[in-house]
Order: sequence, then C-alpha cells, then structure tokens
Amino acid sequence: MKKKNNINIKFIKKIKLKKIILRIVYVIILICILYNVIFLLSTTISKKEYFSIFGISLFPVESNSMKDEINKNDLVIVKGKNTKEKELKVNDIIIYNRNGKIIISKIFNIKNVDGKSQYITKANNNYYPDNVPVFYEQIIGEVHKSIPFLGLIISILQSKITTLIFIILLILKFLYNRYIYKMKINRKKKKQQSSISY
Repeated sequence: MKKKNNINIKFIKKIKLKKIILRIVYVIILICILYNVIFLLSTTISKKEYFSIFGISLFPVESNSMKDEINKNDLVIVKGKNTKEKELKVNDIIIYNRNGKIIISKIFNIKNVDGKSQYITKANNNYYPDNVPVFYEQIIGEVHKSIPFLGLIISILQSKITTLIFIILLILKFLYNRYIYKMKINRKKKKQQSSISY
C-alpha cells in the first residue's frame, strides 16, 4: 500500500513539474512575441533601426571594443538626446550612428570647428583615437547603464529564427490542445452511447 502511495506521489510530482515547465516555456514564448511586437511597432513608428521607447533605447553589445567597462553580450541602456551638446564631456560613453552602423565609444576629445562641436572618440581596446570625428547630429545618446549578458538574450529574442520557432511552437501547442479536446469529447460521446445501450 505504501509503495502504491509513493508511486502515486511521484507520478503527481512529475505531472506538476511538467505543468510548471510548460508554463515557464509559455511565458518565455509570450515575452519573446510581445518584445518582437513592441520592437516592430517602435521601429515602424519612430522609423529607427533600433528599439526606442519613451526616449530610452536598448542596444545589445556585439563587440569587445569597450571591454572592462562594457563587454560583448552586455545590454546598454541609452537615454536619448536628453544630454545637450554642451553637457557632453570627455570620457562620456556615447552611442552614435556612422553610415548606418551603430557604434559605442568613449569621447576622447572635443574640438570646436566653425562653431560646431566635433567629438573625437576612442574605444577602450583601440590604441589610437578614431580618425573620423563624430558630430552631435550622429549621436543617439549617452550610455547610462550596462547589464551583463542581457544583450545576448535580447539578440536571441530579436532573431527572426527565434520568433519563427516560437510561433511554430505556439501553433503546435494550439493544435495539440485542440486534438486533446476533441478526444475528450469523443470519449464522452462513447460513454454516453454505452450507458444508453445498457
């Protein structure tokens, strides 16, 4: 009797564990889809190639050029151009757009040419500063915080392949639930028919 009870308890625990795992998977799938919908709306409305909502942008770091301060696969949180041109100073870490490429770098020097500020940038891993100056119009914002390894998760979430996999999983789950539901209805009908025949 005790063995039966132990087997039943183990079986119930396994079922509960499976349910918990499935719920976690559903939450991850929903977060992925929600993030991608928000990302799509944000980029469509703002006509920017990066995620930006309420003046805050998120950028996954794809290189180690700013190693020690910001590492590869970190996520940087950037407040838009709340920083005025005159407030930017040497050693501020900025994100800017150069010919469609998003770059994270540190302000090494500021020059004033014809009344316009030119920012000379230098990444931590570079021995020399960049040759091409950055203008204020190119700057997306100043880096306010970096979160380790979260950039990798965001990159995975933004991936079209990941989104496609999650959508396929949701469709398969929907079809599976529908199949189970139909099986239950068929069993009920069979039980009703067998009870009527007796």
